[in-house]
Amino acid sequence: MEYRGYEIEYDPPGIPIRAFDWRFHHKAYDGPEDGRCGTAYSLEYAQQQIDEIIEEEEDAIISKSGIEIKADCWDGGFFATGKNYQRFADAEKYENCRRNVLNFIKGNHNEPTHPTLTPHA
Repeated sequence: MEYRGYEIEYDPPGIPIRAFDWRFHHKAYDGPEDGRCGTAYSLEYAQQQIDEIIEEEEDAIISKSGIEIKADCWDGGFFATGKNYQRFADAEKYENCRRNVLNFIKGNHNEPTHPTLTPHA
């Protein structure tokens, strides 16, 4: 089965330990140094591990960009700031703000594309 760019398969080995019943790897897996693979005792746990791997990759992308996501003390939401933009990607939930930032980074590194983006004065 496919999940978020990963292949997951049920292939229990002939041992009584269930931790290796499910195996997963990224479609572009490139050997042991890649790190985008693993084993799990259930399909749900395999998907959870994949979600964690993807979240770590996305955190690295955000960190490398110089953009920070911060809590807004005035309205209780979240916003992002960066070296070229004072404030952008407003959202009520952290996950939504994070997704807006990732879309911005992946879509256009130079000019704002989200309607709430405000160039730094």
